Amino acid sequence: ELEALALRLTEDELKQGLLEILCEFDSVCRKLGLRYSLYAGTLLGAVRHQGFIPWDDDIDVMMPRPDYERLLTSEEAFSSPFELAFSGKGGYMYPFAKLFDLRIRAQEQSLEGIYSENLWIDIFPVDGLASKESERLSDWKLSWSVCRRANILYHNPHCLVGAKGAVKRLYRAVKLPFATPGELYSRIDQIARKHTFEDSEYAGQLVWMPVFSTGWTRASDFDHLIEISFEGKSFLAIPHWHEFLSNAFGDYASLPPVEERKTHGITAWRL
Repeated sequence: ELEALALRLTEDELKQGLLEILCEFDSVCRKLGLRYSLYAGTLLGAVRHQGFIPWDDDIDVMMPRPDYERLLTSEEAFSSPFELAFSGKGGYMYPFAKLFDLRIRAQEQSLEGIYSENLWIDIFPVDGLASKESERLSDWKLSWSVCRRANILYHNPHCLVGAKGAVKRLYRAVKLPFATPGELYSRIDQIARKHTFEDSEYAGQLVWMPVFSTGWTRASDFDHLIEISFEGKSFLAIPHWHEFLSNAFGDYASLPPVEERKTHGITAWRL
């Protein structure tokens, strides 16, 4: 225990580790000609801070589904110590991929005792969306609902605290014998693939807690990616990032209240 504490990464070291993983991902994508964009808080950080949001401790990217699928069949392109994890591989069941650095153990409290993790970045597939806004919102709400149920079943029940936690623990006890998290994550994947990326005008991320219910973009944006600075290095981003961030976060240029500036609570240490 004392040894693990001595090897624990500082906040700056954790962010440096994440940046190294992102650089490896970027290098492989450029070599293979795969499209991607910084996403969510990572894209916001690049625009507002030219790097990490100060209280953030993860990195998110998004890829058009065709490029994402090609990436999953090209895992040998990543050099050691980096390793791609995706649904169906080694007990990993999430409907999106992660790129791990096997030199660094990392653990989310919600998965402690359930899934052993290494430091990672999240890689989200972007799928085609309905042309009608009402249908897009309907698909988003359905995916969010199924994902929420899957997470209650999959994540550590000891993290479900308070009155809401008690309700979730009861739900977990009743539902777990009749539905597995893997089945629900597969259902999310089916919802996301309802419209093909290639045949859609709009595109967005539907596979993971899509709370950004207006966070979509035009599929054609991925054919006109731009270079954007993040921690002094250049990565790819959708060109209409202002519209995307405005839809997803509202007044994204303003800092949120102090009480909302929370990390993901990731613990990481060197092996």
